[in-house]
This record gives sequence, structure tokens and C-alpha cells, in this order.
Amino acid sequence: MRRELTDLPRPVDVHVFEQTSGTAMNGGGLTLAPNGMRVLSRLGLEEQLAGQAGEELAEFAFCRPDGSPIVSFNTRARERYGHPAVGFRRFRLRQALLAAAQAGGGVTVHTGQRLASLDCGSLGGADGPPRPAVLSFEGGGSFSADLVVGCDGLRSVVRTAVRGADEPPPRYTGFEEVVAITRDRCADLVPPGRVNILVGPGERQFGCYGVGPDCMWFASQRRPASPDSWGTLQTEEEREAARREVLTEFKGWSLVERLVQREVSVMIRVGIFDREPVEAWSRGCVVLAGDAASPIPPNLGQGGNKALEDAGVLVGALKRCNGDLPQALALYQRLRIPRAADILNNTRAGGTISNLENPVAVWARDMVLKLFVTLNGGLPLGWLWSYDTERAVREARM
Repeated sequence: MRRELTDLPRPVDVHVFEQTSGTAMNGGGLTLAPNGMRVLSRLGLEEQLAGQAGEELAEFAFCRPDGSPIVSFNTRARERYGHPAVGFRRFRLRQALLAAAQAGGGVTVHTGQRLASLDCGSLGGADGPPRPAVLSFEGGGSFSADLVVGCDGLRSVVRTAVRGADEPPPRYTGFEEVVAITRDRCADLVPPGRVNILVGPGERQFGCYGVGPDCMWFASQRRPASPDSWGTLQTEEEREAARREVLTEFKGWSLVERLVQREVSVMIRVGIFDREPVEAWSRGCVVLAGDAASPIPPNLGQGGNKALEDAGVLVGALKRCNGDLPQALALYQRLRIPRAADILNNTRAGGTISNLENPVAVWARDMVLKLFVTLNGGLPLGWLWSYDTERAVREARM
């Protein structure tokens, strides 16, 4: 996004501090919906990502545990929203973004930098004269900046500096996911372009879709918090134990029993967390974005999309306010905090509906879902997928 800020009164130099040491072929996958792809299209990356790094996902199929269909539909995302939904491996998306940043100039990427502490500085006014934020890194070294955008994830060091160490920690939702990337595309079980979502009675859900030349599956179930077991499963023994757990929990779910047996290249066990909405994402010269600002559970597949929306609105606010940081950060938060809360609330509601126990309630859910899609040609995704960061900033009242 740096190239969109070239018209500001002062030159903009962007420095990215990344905790990891590179873009290793690790991590799971994610879906970028049209609202996220719309942001990437402004970097000229949409067609490259949809056609090379990822797989365009046009069909959504909801099924019962035995594989029988509830309903399926073509999202017609390009026709309705101007952009596709695409499944990616996370590392391929990082590689594309890194290449775009380096090709544009004015962006320096620092890898292997773990943030230890942060002085948020001041924008001036009642807090005294302006002074830059100062980042301090483990192992020594520091950096001063006029603006720091903290997008360092769920357990954000930047958020602690902004919100204070006494803020409640992220809330464990009670659900855990096992996520795996298969060693081949598994097109015999997961047709190209289709997202399969399996829902049944009980607090569990299974899904799978293509992520370019690979296939990703995820199994969500209610479990007590077990942070010692979360993370990438490094040994075959760990992966086999997780596989047995999934097969036990989803016994009789036909697609699960076949797909989970396939050889995998990556398997990850993660706890699902969120946070209650807050009224402020900034302090001094520092502002939050992505999961650091508002972590979104995966029920609607909106975590990465929400982060891209954050980035698009922040850039737009800086442009509209001509680089005036107090005005730009105020506008950014006024637009993004309510939007993030709406996405979170709808995600929570979607999780509740997906995890019904009562057989009558499950039957009613499935019938309503089928009837709604039949009458409307899809799910009510317009409020979510049609969001345009440029339009939101342009139409905002100052």
C-alpha cells in the first residue's frame, strides 16, 4: 500500500518488522473473499493470486455427516461483487505480498525481529509536543517511527502497549481446530472450485477446499483448552494421534473418514480465540490492525479479509486526511471498530447455528438453509463481501 501514499506532503518510508526469518513453506490455508481480494486487486495481485498461487472457489456445498447434500450454490462472486473468493496456502500469499512490497520500492523488510517493548510516543496536543514511537527488539536494537501499525497477532505485544497490561487476555471460545494440508490435491474427494462444509448434530464441523495445488481440511470440535498441544505437529506420532482423535470424533462422517486418511504435509492444532470489542485501537503514534485489533474466529472465513480491510481503510484515511495522523487515526477507528464488531457478532451467531445439538433444531436449520438458498440463489453475503474500503473512506463524514 505504500505506493498509494506517494502524494502525501512528506515522503513515506515503510519498514516491516517480521518475527520469523523468512517465508518457509509452512502454515495452513485461508480463504480470501471478494472483500479481501478487492484490496489486493489495488496492488495488481488479484489475477496472479487467483490463477497461480491459489484456487478460485465458486461453489459452496453444505452436507450432512453421511455426505448427503443439504444445499449447494454458485456464489457468482465475480458477477455479484466484482472479485472472486480464493483459497491459498498462507506462505504463498506472504511470498506474493513480499514480492509486491519489494518491487514497489520504499519498503524495507526486516526479518527475525521479535518485539520486546514499545513506547507509543505522542501525536502532540494535550500529551505535549509530538514525539515518535520507539520499538525495542529482543537481542538489542531499536527503531523510531512516526506511525506504528501493530498487526502482530492474537497475543500482540503492540496491543499490550496500546491497551495496557491489565487488559483481559483473549477469550478461548471452547473450540479447537485440527488443520491439515494434504500432499496432493485430492480432487477425487474435493472437486476443484468447491468448498465443502459438513455440519451435523453436535458441536463439531468439518470443511475442505483447494488451496492451489494442495487441499486443506479442518476439523473443529469443542474441547477443553490445551495450549501445550497447540501448534504445528512436528512428528508423525503427533500427527497420527491427532488423526485418530478426528476419526473418533467424526466417526461415520463419510468424507472425513476418507480425506483424513490421506497423507499430509502439514498438520496444525489450534485453539480458537476472540476478544470483546473495545472503543479504541490506538495510543500515541501506534494503531492496531488485524488480529491484534480484533481477532475473528474462522466460522465465516473472515479473519484475513478483515485484516486486509483494516489495511485498506488505514491507507485511505491517511490519503483523505493528507497525512494528518490524529485525523486519519480517528477516521480509521470510527470506520473499522463497528465493522469489526459486526463481523465478530455474525461469526459467533454462525458458530451457534452450525453447532446445534437438538435433532429437531438441526432439521429446522437444514430446511431453512435449503429454502433460503433456493429462493435467493445463495447466502446473505452482500453486507460482507461487497465492502469496499475506498468507498467507505470516501463516503465517511469528517
